[in-house]
Amino acid sequence: MTGEYSIFIKSVLDDPKSIGTAFPASNNLASKMVENVELNRTDKVLEINPSTGNVSRQLLTKVASQEQYFGIEQDAGFTDLLKETMPFATFETGKADDYAQLITNKNWEKVDYVFSGRPINTQDDQATKHFLEAIAELSHQNTKFITFQYLHSYKFAKAEQFRWLAQEIFGPLVQTKLVLINFLPAFVFTWERKMEVKATPVLFNEEEKAIEKTEA
Repeated sequence: MTGEYSIFIKSVLDDPKSIGTAFPASNNLASKMVENVELNRTDKVLEINPSTGNVSRQLLTKVASQEQYFGIEQDAGFTDLLKETMPFATFETGKADDYAQLITNKNWEKVDYVFSGRPINTQDDQATKHFLEAIAELSHQNTKFITFQYLHSYKFAKAEQFRWLAQEIFGPLVQTKLVLINFLPAFVFTWERKMEVKATPVLFNEEEKAIEKTEA
């Protein structure tokens, strides 16, 4: 077993709720998360909980300068691994309460993209709300927030609540992708920050059809 997966499994066993899955994002899922991202030379990219770094590596191929990328990982073991395997990029350890200060320490004011590997089906609603408010605070008009949910948990109450809160706090859902070629099939969601957001129930008819086809 490679070092990164040893650390991943240890983190799952130590605190399964903070990891949320027994498998890190695959290379295929990571590529789907970043495939439509077009970065200019001034865009700032924040990744929350990069874990083993599959999404990080693909994001770093898209930036003109490594200074455009910043990863904040809540697990110190992962942070050490990321710094070792990608010493040319910046990674720090922190949770939602730390995001604003860590961004300030990097001399950033706001970010243009937020990618998240944070578990969204194992946190209580208050923790989810706090997380989304923390990233909204770092965002400006049109900042994009990109994350994923596994297909099997799409209809879970916590997953539905996350999607509703994301729209209420951050902004409208602007893109959805279904990634079937993955150990666990997943949806990739992209929200876009709007300063004035009217909360409405989040109903994804196309995704429901995809689920029905998958379950058939």
